Amino acid sequence: MIPILDSFTARPGRLDDLRGLHRARYLPGARERGMRVVAEWRSPGEARDGCSGEWRLLWALPDVAAWWAMRGRASVDPEVASFWRDADERLEARSRRMLVPESESQASPPRRARLAPGALSGRRTTALLRLAAGAGAAERARVEALARSLPQRARGCLRSEIGANLPGSIHGGDHTLDLVFDGAEPAARWCEAAATDRGAHEAFEGLVARIDAVHYALLEGGLDAPQIASPLKRTLLLRVEPGAPPERVARFERELAAMPDHVLAIRNWHFARVEDPRAHWTHVWAQDFESLDGLHGDYMVHPYHWAYVDRWFDPESTERLVALDFAHVFCTLPKSVLG
Repeated sequence: MIPILDSFTARPGRLDDLRGLHRARYLPGARERGMRVVAEWRSPGEARDGCSGEWRLLWALPDVAAWWAMRGRASVDPEVASFWRDADERLEARSRRMLVPESESQASPPRRARLAPGALSGRRTTALLRLAAGAGAAERARVEALARSLPQRARGCLRSEIGANLPGSIHGGDHTLDLVFDGAEPAARWCEAAATDRGAHEAFEGLVARIDAVHYALLEGGLDAPQIASPLKRTLLLRVEPGAPPERVARFERELAAMPDHVLAIRNWHFARVEDPRAHWTHVWAQDFESLDGLHGDYMVHPYHWAYVDRWFDPESTERLVALDFAHVFCTLPKSVLG
């Protein structure tokens, strides 16, 4: 069972109003998403004393798969967002916490080895490629061949790897391209040119309709399996909401970069902050897994992910920091590009 604890502090005299709104507009949809109320508490005397009203709801879902299904449906339901906007007018504060058994709540596992600062030099580019309409197998193969030839054609490019995005990728187009450059200037120049129609046409002979690219220096990385064969590489390109307090962004960065300490299926990884202020994305978080099971299994079911880190992404969380238009893509590569 997955317990979810919602805590509300209503404005003076508004607790019953809040509970009525919740019963009418939130509870029916929550039940359809598989949520079940198992316990409820409220503060007594709120209406008489004119104090802020306290209310707690404990929900349950049968398992982690049901939790992710609920989470996915709620994030795209406009009625959920509309309810929370109206509820916030009646609230002084609210929070949502996912709870796990004590046996699964290891807060500080051993820290896995990170790359030394000297190994994080150079500049990297990640690009999402959307193919031109009507592209078939021959065109895909040609795009991949052109991508792998970039070290011979693009100034300062030392290495390239490309993979076709697998089903389940979100907002990422058809291919993920990773490039390693010998410095910031050639990386920035390639990204700037690729963002134009002419640049995409010249780099890929008109076979690519759009390129979304970012360049960055690594903040942190780890290599447990640099020689991993045919890794499944997952890339998350995300955007922190404008105006987020720097201290909250720093905490988000620390918690996201700590995931390899908890999820041992992550074999290699790197984390970076996009420095180009014109870029749509602000951060890059990439990992290697031995197979799809590592991503869909260990990574998705670990409590550190769904019960802790996901609050930065969840539209129902008051702590959400990440915009909802993130790109989550994964593909199989001949060898790791994270090393």
